[in-house]
Amino acid sequence: MARLVLALVDVDGRAEGWEANELPDSLLREQPKYSLLASASDKRTGVLYAYDKSNERVVAIDKAKGTYIEQYRLAGDSPGWTDVRGMYVVLAGEDAPATLVWATNSGLYSAVLEAAPDVGPDTPSPSPGGSAAPASGSPIVPPPASTGP
Repeated sequence: MARLVLALVDVDGRAEGWEANELPDSLLREQPKYSLLASASDKRTGVLYAYDKSNERVVAIDKAKGTYIEQYRLAGDSPGWTDVRGMYVVLAGEDAPATLVWATNSGLYSAVLEAAPDVGPDTPSPSPGGSAAPASGSPIVPPPASTGP
């Protein structure tokens, strides 16, 4: 079972850390393989965002406790997270959702990290997921649509 283990080394050489808890959907998806980490808050506070390439999602983890907060996936089965090469997070304010900015081989994209709206009355409610639309006023374009199966 793959687990995220975070070890911090202070300037005096002391190591401190934690191990992230197992995700609640471990029976539905393979265990995450985090390849990128991002955070916009001070050390030991706020949220750590971890990119899980194999499941095409970003997982939010409490930095102080290592506990799972929520996960984000692009709306509409967008392929925009299949080739993430770098990412960072921009905080919007105390009660506003953060924005994730990521780079792929084809461009730079952004999404507000919030639940995607329901499309219609028969649409099942998604887990918290990012929207493929760019942040308001952003020159960043959304990822390209899938061209086939």
